[in-house]
Amino acid sequence: MADIFVSYSRADQELVRPIVTLLEAQGWSVWWDTRITGGERWDTVIEREITAARCVVVVWTPQSFEREWVHIEAHHGRERGILVSVLVGIDRPPFAFRLIHARDFTGWGGESETHLIADVRLKLEGRRAVQSGGRIKLNPRIIHGVQDGWFTPGAGKNEWFKDIEIGPEMVVVPAGEFTMGAENNWRRATAP
Repeated sequence: MADIFVSYSRADQELVRPIVTLLEAQGWSVWWDTRITGGERWDTVIEREITAARCVVVVWTPQSFEREWVHIEAHHGRERGILVSVLVGIDRPPFAFRLIHARDFTGWGGESETHLIADVRLKLEGRRAVQSGGRIKLNPRIIHGVQDGWFTPGAGKNEWFKDIEIGPEMVVVPAGEFTMGAENNWRRATAP
């Protein structure tokens, strides 16, 4: 089973190949339908592979925009919270996927694309916080001083997250009053 499932229109195979190569160059295993062997039921194989994948990269083009299976595969990735969208030759993804940010690869020449790599890395590492009994389980690589990746809101200096390679991921503000840019001696104005 591969780390990444790539959804695309078969008509775009040569356009998608450099994207697959880029992802594989990061050391990730990539599955796309060129891996289906003769005699296999393609729908069964696709379901098995997309279910096992930790990230779904969909390549939206004028051709894939019209393909029902690409929509089905993208929906599966969106539903699991592991979808990364790439645009090639179109301005935006299909209507059902427009709330998810997409990377524009129109005119891309195959050079290293750090934003796509960072997007995929976030999905593969599962960098979403999960609530658990008042504590939050997070990736310990992105937190200052937190042991075992567990963070308790309001517990002290561990409330600030360091920058990662694509910028600050999150800041936890403890319960209470907070005003952006306020000075320490700021007083609340009272209504007359």
